[in-house]
Amino acid sequence: MKSKKILVCNCYRSPSCDILDFCFDVDDLIDNVGNLYDDVIFLGDINARHTSFWDEDTTNQAGRILNSLIETHNFHELIHEPTRIVENSRSCIDLIFNKNPLLFTEVGTHDKIAEICDHHPIYGILKTTVSKPKCYKRWVWDFKRGDYDKMRWLMINAPWHNCYVTNNVDKSVENWMNLLTNIAESCIPHYEATIRPGDKEFMNSHIRSLMRKRDRLRKELKRTNDKQTEHLVHQLRNKIVSECRKSEEELQNKKNKVINENNVSSKEWWKICKDSIGSNKGSDIGPIRSPDNDTLCTNNTEKTNKLNKFFVSQSYLNENTSQISSDAVLPDLRIEQLVIQPEDLYAILSKLDPNKATGPDGIGNKILTEAAVAIAEPMSHLFNFCLSLGHFPEGWKLAHVLPLYKKNDPCLCTNYRPISLLCCISKVFERALFNHIFGFLKANNLINKHQSGFIPGDSTVNQLIMICNVLMMVMR
Repeated sequence: MKSKKILVCNCYRSPSCDILDFCFDVDDLIDNVGNLYDDVIFLGDINARHTSFWDEDTTNQAGRILNSLIETHNFHELIHEPTRIVENSRSCIDLIFNKNPLLFTEVGTHDKIAEICDHHPIYGILKTTVSKPKCYKRWVWDFKRGDYDKMRWLMINAPWHNCYVTNNVDKSVENWMNLLTNIAESCIPHYEATIRPGDKEFMNSHIRSLMRKRDRLRKELKRTNDKQTEHLVHQLRNKIVSECRKSEEELQNKKNKVINENNVSSKEWWKICKDSIGSNKGSDIGPIRSPDNDTLCTNNTEKTNKLNKFFVSQSYLNENTSQISSDAVLPDLRIEQLVIQPEDLYAILSKLDPNKATGPDGIGNKILTEAAVAIAEPMSHLFNFCLSLGHFPEGWKLAHVLPLYKKNDPCLCTNYRPISLLCCISKVFERALFNHIFGFLKANNLINKHQSGFIPGDSTVNQLIMICNVLMMVMR
């Protein structure tokens, strides 16, 4: 493969061979030659069964130990169908596993070659090139240098009333958001950063500049074979190694300083710990296939469309078959009027978490929190305008959707769940509506007394305590 060194290990473990000895041999092989190759591929008849290899299989002791080895080295097992089929038994014991499933365009099994063998041959088709994660642009706010007093003054005196278009919520919200964004951009330094997913965490612009210069000199050396150019290439190579070590050391010192601070958040603390011990898995998603289709998708666009199609299918509600329970009590109480007050919004805005991710609009909680005093009143007018027309803005329905792997086969799109990064302002709107509706339900005793989930000051732990108490009372 182009500029790639891959070691392919064809293995056989007989049932009489100790699985621990086999795993120790694999460990030794990875330790001895793993650094010499870009990837190591293991394949063959391992005689180990685990439900993570094929979900209809059973798990034996050898399978548990082998699966532990695979997870320890962050490998991926790629065969997920029976490979040995006899009259009363089907099992997946012929396996392929490696670190980077993107090396393969297709994996699977063939029909038996001869009747004398009850194993189905396994195969994997390697890609001639492995695509690297593409760079992309993203706006970054420099909040430390923001002039928030100026921003608040501009928002207090902004012509918010000019944003509204009669009977058109979407256009009004678009104008309102544009005005908010323009004010924020005029007071907070911002720039368009290039995000390189394939870079190491310690990489910086200076090191990249040295690498580009080194690559240009390498091309010149290849063309001229000049001794002086060769000497410059060696000098640059040594300087790059030195700068990488220096940058990595500075990054580690910065992490150590953060993790020892008293006010560090638990989320950041655990992130640094996982990065340090190497337990943080990459965000890259390997080949994806649908449950009803064995074709693996390796192209990012195809994978995105396949995952999106699955997520959409899970959120579909068939209103024709849905009906209210026959024993449901429908009260005559109604919320006659719902008006959001500025003080309600100020209470919500002032408590927003500034570290939450932004949605498609790029306006984060940090901006909303800093502008809470100035923006509460114009925001209440906007929300009440949406309520008066009974329309939720289309722009606030958009989200950045991230697929999160759950468990079992990582190639199946059914084993992923979506995380939607919504616009922060839309979540403020939803919270304001929730506070009004929840307060109405609570005041009129419309919430079942046994409801513990999603109730402030209550939890499902209370439900468990109540159940245990009932059981104990019955046993007396």
